[in-house]
Amino acid sequence: MTSVDRYCASCTESMIVSAEFCPHCGVSQIPVPANMGPVKAYTSFLKNYFNFSGRASRSEYWWVVPINILLGFIPYVSLLLLIGGVALSVRRLHDTGKSGWLIFLAVIPVVGWIILVWWYLQKGDELSNNWGESPTVSTEKNIPSP
Repeated sequence: MTSVDRYCASCTESMIVSAEFCPHCGVSQIPVPANMGPVKAYTSFLKNYFNFSGRASRSEYWWVVPINILLGFIPYVSLLLLIGGVALSVRRLHDTGKSGWLIFLAVIPVVGWIILVWWYLQKGDELSNNWGESPTVSTEKNIPSP
């Protein structure tokens, strides 16, 4: 028997964690997207500096990239940010359901860059894919208010 770990967002009845639909009212239990601001995004970037597996959300990617561009004007800092930036780009490709090896399209001038930027702008897979759970889903329990 599975334990009750969350409650329906609609009817507030208890339900098992793995349920996609509430057994009481039938409402879908798709989690609410979590917002990632610049501080949280950069903290995540630093924690996952050498991590080439998993997924990175659009907000994480697009908060980190401009900050890294600005920091890149400081001598030698751009070299320090290179590995983490590549890892972030690979995780962003994973979020859109693509292989991280496609990062090598960057060696094709202009056309490769345009293709990669297009993919980085795309919304990631809402549910889990080959590279893990969606990074935009809140992991907090859905507890009913009194």
